[in-house]
Amino acid sequence: MLTLDIAPTTGTALLGGYDIQKQGRSLRHLIGYCPQFDALLENLTAREQLRLYASIKGVQTSKIDRYVDDLISEIGLTEYADRPCGQYSGGNKRKLSVGLALIGDPPCVLLDEPST
Repeated sequence: MLTLDIAPTTGTALLGGYDIQKQGRSLRHLIGYCPQFDALLENLTAREQLRLYASIKGVQTSKIDRYVDDLISEIGLTEYADRPCGQYSGGNKRKLSVGLALIGDPPCVLLDEPST
């Protein structure tokens, strides 16, 4: 429910001062989410996916390349950054999933089994 994937049947929660029931769209920028199962586009490289998410999450276009390069280094995917992620080991897929959750520096990151 906190990821806004499903609505609560009763009650609500506050996240960053926003009510998830009433203001869900307003709080999406506050959340990064790494699901239990990797939701990766297997034909794209890590660099391509991170660039795509950065543009969706509002990272300034002029800063995306540097932002993505730094994130690739931080999550330890430098060696694999330009290979399609369908070829990655399970651990490297998890690293990429965590990296995607960190895009945009959200104050709240929800991690569902981030390591293998």
